[in-house]
Amino acid sequence: MCSYKLKLNVAFSLIEVLIFITILSLFFVVAVRVMIASLRVSKVNEHKIFAKHYADELYEWLSAEKELNWGGNNTDTTSFTYKASQLPYTFCFNTSPIAGWVSSSTIDLNSCPFTLNIMYRRYVTLTPLTVSETDAYIDKVNVSIIVEWTESGTVYRVPINSVFSIWEKTY
Repeated sequence: MCSYKLKLNVAFSLIEVLIFITILSLFFVVAVRVMIASLRVSKVNEHKIFAKHYADELYEWLSAEKELNWGGNNTDTTSFTYKASQLPYTFCFNTSPIAGWVSSSTIDLNSCPFTLNIMYRRYVTLTPLTVSETDAYIDKVNVSIIVEWTESGTVYRVPINSVFSIWEKTY
């Protein structure tokens, strides 16, 4: 009896290798896209944290200014309510820490460039809400703080809106 050993060559064909490489490369392409997208979102969130810090810094500064000198009747040109009653109502604060009131308010935001920490711009819009008709006393001021930055052609914003009022009004 003759026994022949059959020698089987076990190997992958060229088509099987190409299919495996294609599937593997598709997996890596998808993985890289997911990583790029998550890095982009992570960077935007990092910038959002800084923007929130700058918005909070201006909010705290404005709160202190309100407490120091509310004014109310617009006779004191250094008072908080005097600043809120001057047209236009938008002020640009692009320094950190805040040095003081800017010399003039502006409507054109192009005059408020993205210079805060190289990429942000911070501005506040003050609007008097309640004005007494008898003595032109301002009771409440709407405060709208916006910090903006541009990233990959998209403008992102962090807004803070509040209403400042005086605790007690003296006549």
